[in-house]
Amino acid sequence: MSKHDLNKVRNKLKEKQGGKYKDPAEFRPPQVKDGETARYRFFILPPLEEGDTCVDGKASRSMELFFVQNGSHFLNNRMYQCPRVHDEEECPVCQLGFDLIGETQDKKRRSEIARQFLPRTQYAVNIYFPKDDVNPSDVAGKVLWLNASKQIYDKLEECIMREDAGDPADPQPYGIFYDEEAAYLFQLEVNKKGEWNNYSNSKFLTSVGKRPIAGKSDNPNKERIQQILDARHDLFTKFAPRDRDKLEELANDLRSHDPHDDEDDAGFDEDEDDFAPEPAKPKAQSEAKSKSKPKPKPKAEPEPEPKSAETEEVLFEDDEGPEGPAKPESEESNYKGKGKDKKQFTASKDDKGGGSDIEDDELQGLLDEIESD
Repeated sequence: MSKHDLNKVRNKLKEKQGGKYKDPAEFRPPQVKDGETARYRFFILPPLEEGDTCVDGKASRSMELFFVQNGSHFLNNRMYQCPRVHDEEECPVCQLGFDLIGETQDKKRRSEIARQFLPRTQYAVNIYFPKDDVNPSDVAGKVLWLNASKQIYDKLEECIMREDAGDPADPQPYGIFYDEEAAYLFQLEVNKKGEWNNYSNSKFLTSVGKRPIAGKSDNPNKERIQQILDARHDLFTKFAPRDRDKLEELANDLRSHDPHDDEDDAGFDEDEDDFAPEPAKPKAQSEAKSKSKPKPKPKAEPEPEPKSAETEEVLFEDDEGPEGPAKPESEESNYKGKGKDKKQFTASKDDKGGGSDIEDDELQGLLDEIESD
């Protein structure tokens, strides 16, 4: 064993890169173009317990649930992990955002502040891609991890909280979906809404019920299942430690920031708003402007394109044996298949750690909770 601490070195490197490090083991859905749809199918794997074997060696701590909740602030062109989202501890930058939201009743202004100062919650999960005619070869047979958006997480939580399958003609997923010998296959569907990825059509494929993540329904491949479980990632090591002192320093800088001082933009891009409200304009001036400029006519909304027919046929097989890539089993495994605390947001794009855009219902949920407080 080396005398050098690998995790310490990794964290230092990530810190140097300002949170822009891209882990090759992280699955990031591609950015799709208008009219395009990308689909992937995977199993969400069970949580690790402290000391379990994983691809990183031994799991550093136990996961309370099947995901690790996380969120980050993007300030001064760097990412800072949020202690409120990760650890349910006070965060100076979040508190600044809450204070500023409390100082105005203007809904648009509140939304702008939330987008700038409050991180978006994401949910890191371990996932396994079986060989499937939907999955591309670069992911098939691999265990990766996904930092799921709330759109995806909501579907997972709904499954956990649902009591039964409901209508037999249209069964819904329910209960534990990540048991390695009785799991639902999840289909991630990616399309575009505005300028961001949209995952609202993603779902569990439930028509065949639950099945092992390897092997057949009546004959789980226990050896292969264990290989898959041992290839899970220690998700707690994927995020830098929370630096509350630095966040306090950043919050103090932002509090004293002059929105009209071009020399200090607090690290925001040119298309991002300053956090301070615009000064009120004299009434006469604003009225004159409104009279002199006619309101532009609203643009006609383009008609939505018709949805293409979808296939839910699932064909996959065990892709690796106990000693690396192996031949498929003699009999192919073929089958057909047709949760809440305060919500958080960020306006950052993928290259700034944001992923898809903030969903309006998340934003409204936060504003409603602040109002009720």
